[in-house]
Amino acid sequence: VEKKPVLRVEGLSKASNFKDISFEARAGEILGVTGLVGAGRSETMQAIFGLNPADSGKIRLEGKEIQIRSPKEALENGIAYIPESRQTQGLVLKKTVRDNILLPQLSKYTNFLGILNREKMHDAADQWIQMLDVRPKDANNRVSQLSGGNQQKVVLAKWIATHARVLIVDEPTNGVDIGAKDEIHKILRDIADQGTAVIMISSELPEIIACSDRIMVMRRGRITGILDNKEVTQEQIMNKAVS
Repeated sequence: VEKKPVLRVEGLSKASNFKDISFEARAGEILGVTGLVGAGRSETMQAIFGLNPADSGKIRLEGKEIQIRSPKEALENGIAYIPESRQTQGLVLKKTVRDNILLPQLSKYTNFLGILNREKMHDAADQWIQMLDVRPKDANNRVSQLSGGNQQKVVLAKWIATHARVLIVDEPTNGVDIGAKDEIHKILRDIADQGTAVIMISSELPEIIACSDRIMVMRRGRITGILDNKEVTQEQIMNKAVS
């Protein structure tokens, strides 16, 4: 079954970062993005999220051209981005697991007087903790007390809870143990299976091959190939990354 494009990027360029980037991310699919350090992978995705907007090019969401000049605009359009450094960018370490998960959508739990519905918040956070198997299962824990793998699950829950149509994850298993790595891979696959377009940046070729439906390879700010993940080898990917 042909999966329909959710996000289409056309001729995206930013001086000294990336040039003429064109690709599509499809519903129900994980698009892996890889390349050597300095390939421009993160810069490209940050531009799509409005963190550092491109100078030129077009971004279309479900066929409609959109302008994204800030992360707020990206989120309003259903595009979420999980940065590589969860400790500094993804989490508020002094806050509880519950607060971190619900941070991007507090308005959803606020009435017209600006009062938070704590009961609804508790139920929602508990649901995500169960679903992603965050351990220990206590929403009142500070996230600083969790292991790396469980912190990453909290970051994932935080953005999955926004019901994004496009989820961009940057090095999602960086610094987590092998067990947590497998769990995170499964979570990403589950999200894709529910119809989200997932874009996963990773330097780990085994991870890219294991998780991706298609693989986009970048080198020095340009795309050198988009490969269908049918018996693709690490060698083929490396050839595209260095050629």
